[in-house]
Amino acid sequence: MAKPRYHIFLSYRREDGKDLARTLKETLTGKGYRVFLDMDELQDGVFDERILAAIDAAPIYMLIMTAHCFDRCHNVDDWVRQELEYAIRKGKTIIPINPDKQFVDYPATMPQHLKDSLSSHQYSAVDTGQLYQESISKLIKQRIHPALRPLRIKYYTMALIGVCVALSAMLGVLLIRHHRAEQFMQKAEFYLKGDHTILPDTEMAIYFYQRAIKNGATEAYIKIADIYQEMALHAEWEEYQMYEDSIWRYTLLGAYAGDPEAQYQLADDYATESFNDHYDLDSAYYWAKSAYNQRHLAATSLYANCYIQGWGVDLDPQKGEDILRKAVAKGNTFAQTTLGCVLVNGTGVTNDYVGGMYHLVQAYKKDKDMTSHYNLRQYTKWLFEPEIAQTADSTLRLRAIGWTTYKDNVEFYFEWYNKNNILTPWMSLDSTLYLENSTTGERYPMGYYDGCKFAPDSVPVKWGDTHRFMISFINVPDSAVLNFVESDSSTWKLFGIHTAGGDIIPEFDSNDYLQIY
Repeated sequence: MAKPRYHIFLSYRREDGKDLARTLKETLTGKGYRVFLDMDELQDGVFDERILAAIDAAPIYMLIMTAHCFDRCHNVDDWVRQELEYAIRKGKTIIPINPDKQFVDYPATMPQHLKDSLSSHQYSAVDTGQLYQESISKLIKQRIHPALRPLRIKYYTMALIGVCVALSAMLGVLLIRHHRAEQFMQKAEFYLKGDHTILPDTEMAIYFYQRAIKNGATEAYIKIADIYQEMALHAEWEEYQMYEDSIWRYTLLGAYAGDPEAQYQLADDYATESFNDHYDLDSAYYWAKSAYNQRHLAATSLYANCYIQGWGVDLDPQKGEDILRKAVAKGNTFAQTTLGCVLVNGTGVTNDYVGGMYHLVQAYKKDKDMTSHYNLRQYTKWLFEPEIAQTADSTLRLRAIGWTTYKDNVEFYFEWYNKNNILTPWMSLDSTLYLENSTTGERYPMGYYDGCKFAPDSVPVKWGDTHRFMISFINVPDSAVLNFVESDSSTWKLFGIHTAGGDIIPEFDSNDYLQIY
């Protein structure tokens, strides 16, 4: 194991921190520490891969928190923010320096995930006056020396062993850690579930998950957070807050450790506005993107929504829809449910009720997704592009029918379009319209309606070249071949609409939806 090129990477804001940064470097260098300071190492002052390499080469990341240190951290390209996020992601020892107590509080524009991360580290006070040397000695004794002690032990141990033996030993350690991590995860699951010989034991489960974390199992963080989540559901208020803090802490640690599920959960929490102290859309986008880049299925929907809603990123609904459509093409059911909702509600660039319903139906059919079921609750059966025996108007096409059967009537949703794309009004309805059983001739009169305008009104309801409306008909049988008839005097009909097929969605029970929370 080679010595680290630097002991300390020194980060600061040039406007009000460069003088102290220079003083600190000279002091710590005089005490035998190798300190990276960009003013000395990078003459061009450009933030690039050399900065990231220097952070990699130093076990300690020291940040001088002057009064204006975080003023521009809302900008993702700000170099102080980039250095800090990279150091956190790389697991460096973070030592925040508060010189002369200049730092009081974070600016409101600073992303919440940075505030949370820095707040978890103890600040070290440095007095730049008469007590300067005393405060430096305290900093070295309490923060720097303990952080470097394990590094020195590892270095001298590995130096004695030799290069070849060291490589073999390192490989063996990795294999052992991986094996131990799996064992600890299995033990945690055993205590969490219990069996016929023991009852579930959450304390033991948490203990073994923590052992798994020490052996590199980053997925164990969110497992512990889930345990505290379950505890919080049954806790009194005093305990509830304690469990909430534990949920947040373990989710945050898991996210920074690189676990995609923890990153998604953290992004979702930052994006939730109601009763949420952590609400911060910049941080929601940051973590949603991190989880999306690791191909987390549910995070794809949240990441796309960031562009559709403008959460933490420039509003770009088209890009959001494109992300969802590509994910749907790869079989992502979460994305298909989200795309369905976006098309139905017109929150993206496309307003397509039937297309959205089609995606919701397909998502529900694939894995009985409760979110898609919830959004399909209005109609319990759907026919897309239904077969029709004959149309009196050859330019018309019935795109979809959705319906729900009640005790005495059936509520139908219809959407028609003009396949010749005629831009003038091409359809009018008579208020005496009815359904007709094409086999028995029995008529089913109209009950109530929504969205219809009837002749002689010259402006029918129309969306582009599409008509959509809801009409209730009385006493329609569950399965029949129907004719849609405008009136006895009209020649306008759709003959032979087969209602026996279609996609059936079970009746919606609001209690079912609660199961997904």
